Amino acid sequence: MQADKNTNRDSTSILSKQLVTTYKITDPNNTIFQEFFKNPGKIIGIYFNNYCSLSSLCKVASDDGVNYTSNGNLDPIYMYENTAIGYATYNRTENLFQMTEDMQNLASSYTTKMSHNIFSPIMKISSYPTSIIFKITILICPFTLIFLLIIKNKSKDKKYNSLFYLNIILLSTASCHLFFSAIALVIDRYAIEAFIPTLLGIFGTITYTKMIVNKQKSFNHKNKK
Repeated sequence: MQADKNTNRDSTSILSKQLVTTYKITDPNNTIFQEFFKNPGKIIGIYFNNYCSLSSLCKVASDDGVNYTSNGNLDPIYMYENTAIGYATYNRTENLFQMTEDMQNLASSYTTKMSHNIFSPIMKISSYPTSIIFKITILICPFTLIFLLIIKNKSKDKKYNSLFYLNIILLSTASCHLFFSAIALVIDRYAIEAFIPTLLGIFGTITYTKMIVNKQKSFNHKNKK
């Protein structure tokens, strides 16, 4: 049996179809840029829904299991594929993942029971606070970057520049990843690369801000004497 190479599952075809599906482009001759100039409110609204879905705060849905769109419903607790894939080891009883019925029949001979250890319940419980932290972190990433720039602009202090530059690298890298991903992607697993950099950047920004504030307080206190 020869493999069918014309499945339209290559990256270019998937991205193109995802853009058409996500932004509801009815005219095949239109690009997303043309659609934006025709109806900017629609495109901007869909983009923010995409970002909301990347954070896993908004739910996603699909008619064909390939092209997903945000359905506008909120879920403050659970994640989508970050839970389905990331916590599969702890939530599943068998090693088979979701697949079509035909594929499941072919893979049935490779099915084995999942072995769980004493840490499995702990990992399952920890998924709830982790999900909430993930949602908040992804949502506030760009705002934290803006806040950091404002603090730097107001302080003009060069003493803690190394920490400032580290935070800028972490937050700007994460923000760029999220901004570009939200153009066409809505599934939360595509935002996971930004999670740790953003989390570190948030803690770093809090630390940097406290240092600047404490130094300013110390300076003001000395001037009062």
